[in-house]
Order: sequence, then C-alpha cells, then structure tokens
Amino acid sequence: MKTASLIGYIDLHDDENVIEKALRRVIVDLIENKGVNKFISSGFGRFEDICARIVRGFKGVYHDGYIKMYMVAPDCGYYGGKRDYDGFIFPPMENGMTAEKHLNKWLYENPDYVISFADKTIKVEKKKSTEWE
Repeated sequence: MKTASLIGYIDLHDDENVIEKALRRVIVDLIENKGVNKFISSGFGRFEDICARIVRGFKGVYHDGYIKMYMVAPDCGYYGGKRDYDGFIFPPMENGMTAEKHLNKWLYENPDYVISFADKTIKVEKKKSTEWE
C-alpha cells in the first residue's frame, strides 16, 4: 500500500471546521482512490493534530488494521508521551542537520504523497514510491 505524510507545523488561525472538512475529502480520496493506508507525521502543530485525528477516525470505517498512523521522530525520547500512534519511525539522522530540518526533509522526500498546509491552502503532492514497512 501507499504512504502519505502530513506536514503543517503552523497553528491554524482560520476556521478549523472548514479546514477539517477539506482535509476529510483529501484523506478519503487518498484512501479510496490512491491506495494510501499509511499516514506519517511529526505530530507538530494544530494542522497535523487535526490530520491525525481524522486519520484515526477512519480506522473504524475501513476494515480493521487497514489504516495506520505513524509518528516520525529523531529519537525515542522525542514523542512527548504521544501514544495514540500505531508505531514510531526513527529515520537515520544526517550529519550537520538539525532534527527539525531532518524530519521535514524525510517527511517530504519519502512518502508516496504529501499533504501540506501553507498560505491557507491544503496541497497534495504525488511523490516517489517507498518500500518501508
């Protein structure tokens, strides 16, 4: 199956209900039409919180165990007690990069799709195919 990352570390200042409705449509399209069943996030910011909540809500809609939500973190002490993920991914760190820049780069380069939020716009990009489990 395919993977989508959720990127949007900013706090939202717009109507969250409007953003959430749009995100639901995007996530349903990725699940039902693009074969995405794994979602990854660093867990920063309100946008990523909303995305993760939507993804978790769909776990009961699709057959058991089909939808997965993973947190991407630089190390095991990073996640700050967030236990509502199916697992954690610790990508190898690159020399000379801060943890935040490394996570941003990894979340952008490794999934099949990227869902991002900037300038009041939800954007979906098709990326390369991955083979991580």
